[in-house]
Amino acid sequence: MNNKYNNNNSNGNYHRINPTQPIGLDIFTSPARPIDQKTFECSDCKKKYMNSVSLTRHKKYECQNPPKFSCHMCSFKTRYQFTLKAHLIRLHNVVLENSVIQF
Repeated sequence: MNNKYNNNNSNGNYHRINPTQPIGLDIFTSPARPIDQKTFECSDCKKKYMNSVSLTRHKKYECQNPPKFSCHMCSFKTRYQFTLKAHLIRLHNVVLENSVIQF
């Protein structure tokens, strides 16, 4: 391993020993997930997740559930209210008061 890197942190990510040194052509990648790490698989669509919370969210909001939120200005649909808010602000320049979507 190149001596510019130090792997002292607990999550296995590499950090530069001297952050003021130019990066050059170095490529930073996080290590791949260990082969033996448990994944959580959706019984309906076989999608895999790193933790049970993500699988629970997937089953509750995503898997085989139609989008609940629709844009009143175009045909955009989403399963999450925060995504609709971002869409309205970014694409339609809608100003939201108190983070509430008002039509």
